Amino acid sequence: MKTYLFSIFVRGSTALSGFLVFVVSSKLFGAEGRGIISYGTSIFASFALITSFNLGRGFIVKTARDENLRKQYLFSFLVLNTLAIALTAILGLLFFWISRSADSILEIHQLFPLMATSVFYVWSINGNEIFAALQLTTKQETIILGTRAAIVAFLVIFYLSNSNDVVTFIWWYAGILGAGVVCEWLVLSGYLKGQTVKWSYLLSSLKQSFWPHLDYVSFHLFPLVLILICGLYLDKASIGRVNFSIQIINLIFLLSVTASIRIKSYISSVGFRQRLEVIKKLFKVTLLASIVMAIAAIPAIGFLTSRNSFGSFQGVEDLFKIAIFAIPGYIAYQFLLPLWLEDKLVKKAALLNCTNMIIACAFTPWMINTYHEAGALLCFSIFHMGSLIVQLAMFRTARQLDIVPVAALPKA
Repeated sequence: MKTYLFSIFVRGSTALSGFLVFVVSSKLFGAEGRGIISYGTSIFASFALITSFNLGRGFIVKTARDENLRKQYLFSFLVLNTLAIALTAILGLLFFWISRSADSILEIHQLFPLMATSVFYVWSINGNEIFAALQLTTKQETIILGTRAAIVAFLVIFYLSNSNDVVTFIWWYAGILGAGVVCEWLVLSGYLKGQTVKWSYLLSSLKQSFWPHLDYVSFHLFPLVLILICGLYLDKASIGRVNFSIQIINLIFLLSVTASIRIKSYISSVGFRQRLEVIKKLFKVTLLASIVMAIAAIPAIGFLTSRNSFGSFQGVEDLFKIAIFAIPGYIAYQFLLPLWLEDKLVKKAALLNCTNMIIACAFTPWMINTYHEAGALLCFSIFHMGSLIVQLAMFRTARQLDIVPVAALPKA
């Protein structure tokens, strides 16, 4: 329980620093500046989702309950992540040159610091799983805590300097996050003695990760694609307000992400069912905390946007109310996914989630063109409601296959 509380504290610091980044950048650059930052980061975060190939999940599945395999394949795993980072940066650059909407929102000098975020985005997808598999989650979280403290210090200095240079802001932000990733790699380097790249592992890892990766991309890519679609129909300020709403709800989502990391650690060591009682308690705490935070956030957003310095974000409070309906679907995905991984039902889950994403992407342009900012948040919540339906369908499959008793799973 102590380690879980520490995880909550670290993720809380992540949420706090993320919120401070958002508040400081919003105050200094306004809704239009936030539109530039959110659109640019969405480009590289989207490609990071794809090129990461969810190697962390594949690593957990391939090396489950086998410490020797974890150490044997660790170096190859890090090599694949390095290649994914380089590919993410290249694809983001190509997107900028090809897309007319990107060219109208971003300038070339703003693109280069955004490319540097590729390091963090790729590793943030795969790093948690590798540390969980090696039972090093506490060490990783200690580094995360230090990184977030450095970001807060940077924000204070940048704010007091009265600078309004978006490019400088992004450079420092990407640099600090990248330094945190390097520190995590240094910790893992202690397990690399005598290791070489195993090409057979590289190929088998990509193949084995396909379905888990498709499932992950199908769930996490849509909010990023949503921002990119907004670039076709909305101006920079409107994109900034949409991003503001999504960023606030993402802070609440961190609670379920933290719990999911612990559940993945259980899978790697003893399995899902052996910790059912603990998982059920985590579910209840996470659901209650998410509801309380969402309710408390509404007046807080209203107060914040009523200030003159945040006048360009007026209306975000109503947009956030729409986004709240996404919470049940997000929590259900984070809590039940580890079970699908353990019981080899990921392929079915991936196909259902992919179908949900395709449907959401199909009607998103019309919704945004018709309802503008509200349409974007409606799409965001409808997508997560669809995800909730997917998880319920998977739960029904588990019952039919007698994989897990009905009473054993937390109720969404």
